[in-house]
Amino acid sequence: RFGGKDMNKVVILGNMVDTPKTFTTQSGATVASFRLAVQRPFKDKNGERVTDFFTCTAWNQTAEYAAKYGIKGAKACVSGTLQNREYTDKSGVKRTVTEINVDLCEIFNPKAHEELPKDPIFTEVPEDDDLPF
Repeated sequence: RFGGKDMNKVVILGNMVDTPKTFTTQSGATVASFRLAVQRPFKDKNGERVTDFFTCTAWNQTAEYAAKYGIKGAKACVSGTLQNREYTDKSGVKRTVTEINVDLCEIFNPKAHEELPKDPIFTEVPEDDDLPF
């Protein structure tokens, strides 16, 4: 029981569909937008895994972090709130978009580490009786 209060909280773990797109608002806030692909834990009637795609919007420091470390394919976990936004498209049709307003973001294979070798590099040490081990 939640005490009769409304609650809006979501946590998802998935892969970045694309590199975050960033911009600055007129008031100076940094915004990053990206999508996460999240596989459902079960297969459909055809034996295929179903993947859902979630639009995420991060603000200020969280947006800067996502922009700095996020790349297409990176594993990321976000938490935040679900938010509906309405707009009118170019054809004059009213549309509603549901997105995650990101509070926290953790990227598990950030681009800062993409230059690391996939296999460990070993350097042969010459035999020396003076080594302390």
